[in-house]
Parts: sequence; C-alpha cells; structure tokens
Amino acid sequence: MRKKGYILTLIILVILVIGAYSYVSQQKQGMESSYRTIRIGLTSNVPITTLDPARAISSEAIFIVLHLYDRLISLDSLGNLKPKIFDTWTSDKSYTLWKFHVNPKANLQPDQPVTPSIVVKTIERAVKIPSYGQALLGSLIEGGEDFINGKSKSIKGLWSYSDTVFIKLNYSYKYLPYRLATSFFCLVDSEKDSTVLSRTTGPYQLDKWDKTREIFILTKNPNYWVKNVEYPDTLKIFWFKNPSSMIEEYFGGNLDFVFVPVTYLPLVSKRIKNEKDTLVKIPSSDLRMVFINMKSNLKDYPNLRKALNLLIDRDKLTKFLFAGKPLYGPIPQSISPAPRDSFVAWYGKDLEKLLKKYKNHPFTFDLLVENTDESKKLGKVIVNQWQKAGIKVRYVQGQADFVNKVLSGKFDMALSYYGSFYIHPEPYLWPYLKEYMPVPNVMSYSNPKVEKLFAQYIGENAGKNTLLNLLKIISEDSPCLWLIQ
Repeated sequence: MRKKGYILTLIILVILVIGAYSYVSQQKQGMESSYRTIRIGLTSNVPITTLDPARAISSEAIFIVLHLYDRLISLDSLGNLKPKIFDTWTSDKSYTLWKFHVNPKANLQPDQPVTPSIVVKTIERAVKIPSYGQALLGSLIEGGEDFINGKSKSIKGLWSYSDTVFIKLNYSYKYLPYRLATSFFCLVDSEKDSTVLSRTTGPYQLDKWDKTREIFILTKNPNYWVKNVEYPDTLKIFWFKNPSSMIEEYFGGNLDFVFVPVTYLPLVSKRIKNEKDTLVKIPSSDLRMVFINMKSNLKDYPNLRKALNLLIDRDKLTKFLFAGKPLYGPIPQSISPAPRDSFVAWYGKDLEKLLKKYKNHPFTFDLLVENTDESKKLGKVIVNQWQKAGIKVRYVQGQADFVNKVLSGKFDMALSYYGSFYIHPEPYLWPYLKEYMPVPNVMSYSNPKVEKLFAQYIGENAGKNTLLNLLKIISEDSPCLWLIQ
C-alpha cells in the first residue's frame, strides 16, 4: 500500500536518530486521500524546546529537524555516507585539506540554487552556537577556536571557491564527512540564532507548533529540490511525556505511527492483535554503560573493574528488557573487529584471582543510576548479580541533578547511556580520550597508549590492527562496564 511506502521513507530518514525505541505503525485500508496525513507519536521526559538544527540535541527534536532541513551529507539506514547537498568529497593524503563539491541540483527556491557561500555560513553558524556542532568542529578546524572566542569574524580553515567548499583541519582526520553528516550541520538559509527559523531547506516546512499541547504540523515544502521521493502531504507529530498515554492514543485509533521505549514493548506486544498493526525494532546506536570514576577508590582496583565486567550476565539483561543486544566492549559487536570471546579473555577469566585484592580489603561503593525506567531496571539487575558474588555495592537512585553529579565527578559508578551521532567505531571511542574529545571524559580516564593509537586510527598512519589494539587496551583497563546496545 502507499502508506507503507511513506512509513518506510520516514524510517530511512530517521533510523539513526531514535535509539532506544521501536515503532508501531497501523496499515489502513481506504482511499489514497486517507494517506495524505500521518499522525506520529513521540515520547520523552523532556519536552521539545527548539527546532534549530544547531541547537536540537534530543532524539525527538532531531527527528523533526531532519524532516525540515537537509543534511550536507546523508546517511542511510546502515550508517553509510550518501550524497546530498555535497555530492562528492575528497581529501589530500594527510586528511587535513578537504574539498566538498556542492550538488548543482540543490536549490532553496526554484530560482535560488544552494551556493557554497550559504554552506559556509551554515557551518560557521553551527560552530558559533554553543552546542554539539561547536564540539564536533570547533577545535578540529583551523581557526575554529579563534572564531568561537570572537578573535576573528570568520573561520580561517573554511572557505569557498567556485562550486566547492574547502575545509582545512588542525590535524589528520579521515572521518570529517561523518561529522558533517550530523543534524547539527543541516543546511540553514539564515545566520540568525533562533528557536525556529523562518525558512526550511528540507522536504517539509513547519506549518504550526502548538507549544501548549506540544503538537507539530509539518506540510510539504513546495520548493524542495528532490523530486523522485514520495512523501505524505502532512505530518502531525504529537509529543507525550507519558509513554502510556501515547500508547493508549495509538490503540484508540488517534495515531498511525508511534515510537515506543523498549521498556514498554511487553505492554505493546500483548495488545497487538490486529494484522494491521506492525511492530518493528529499530537498530539502536545507543549503548547502556556503567561509567567508572577513575578518581574514586576503584582506580586502584583494575582487577575488580575487570571482574565487574565479567560478572555481568548480559544475555539476562536483554531478556529482562525484551530488547537490545549484549555489549562486551566500547563499540557495538556488529562493527567490532573483535569477537565476544576476545573481550572476555581481555577481562581475565579467573574471578578468584581478579577479586583477591578486593576481598582482602573490601569496601562499599555506590552505583548512581540515571532516573529512567530502563536504567533503573538494568541497575537493579546488575547490583543483584554483583552482590551475589560478594561485591559490596549500593544502588543509588539518581535525581534531577544526575548529569551535574556525573560531570562534576561526584560518583563512584554511574549507569547511563552513550549515544553515537553515527554508526561507526570512531565516535564510540570518544569517551575514553583526554585529547580529541568532542564529548566529556566523565570517567577521568587517561592512557597515553590509547591517545597515540587513536591519533593513528583517525589519520593517515592507521594500521590493520590499530582499532583492535585500541579495544584491547581499553578493555584491559576497564574504565567502563559495558551492558547492552
């Protein structure tokens, strides 16, 4: 049916955005006019406050942003790079000078093509605003920090000539196109700093945002330059703080398509009795992890950290949540060069030997757990697993100050998640870095060997086993406990 095609198009657009969710859709019989509007349900603890690509950081906000604005480089459902505003790109041998060719078919209006200068302004704007765009490019691009600090009016390492955008980097970095493919650098036809920009560049335009009821109405952008893809005429997006309310609206026939948190899958599965209802699990790019504060007592007990990793029954965790895949190391198993057994070997299999020092001088440590349903369930299960092995650990429920506590280092261990911006090994390594890091190193972990190998991995000197050696060192150090993907 036509509607099925629409839904597949939507999923391709946002598959990498909504991480710990599945979606439920309802196929309807009827005339074509019935399919012109699709009603979508989103849910999260925090409401959507901005649709500015450079500022939107929640999965739900980015979901909407990617329908309103075009990426500079697209990503398919497997995380592969695809042409969009940039149709080709190349670099020199050192990966420090990059050239991005602007697609001649891309336009903002039928008589207004996308020019390299508009792209340059988009990137400058994203770097200037204190958000993830700034974190991803600010220290990487030449002159970025001077621009951020107001010492220059433009970025030295960013310019355009003819039909091409040039980017000069401070160091060798072969994965620049992936960073430019994130939503933070979506094409913006404005230099303004605004919650909602007046003109969008993607397949839809924002017709209405009812901030009281949290309803977003998106209608087709008549000027959109891509003509060979079919989209519904209207998207009506409803945001719910309570997932149960959203699910009730779906089964009441008021929504066609909803994203369901994994913890609600058992409830939804039991209620699906109609062949028109389709439940699909979205491959998640989010990792559930326990971050260890390497300035706490646990710093002096590397074998205990390995033992804690070894004691986690990951298969039990996935069965308990009815979702997810076991995670044994820093990156998802699907893109890891190391098999599951390698990580177990790197931890060490002799639990008695690993726990000897700790059992001679036992101490109690706290596991601070993020205040979400999924994290609370995972936290209680792994605390129980550790306590059965004689580990003295307390379950501590995180509150509204959870993030501040973690960022300020006021914790022993913290259970939360890490979400990658794209499916590739490189961004999953960021949390373990002292240098090069676009994300905070909340573990205060530092290993010169890791820094050296990572510099090789992202540059021109990467060897065949560079990534494998990186994973081995991090796993042996165990500054983190890996749960599920």
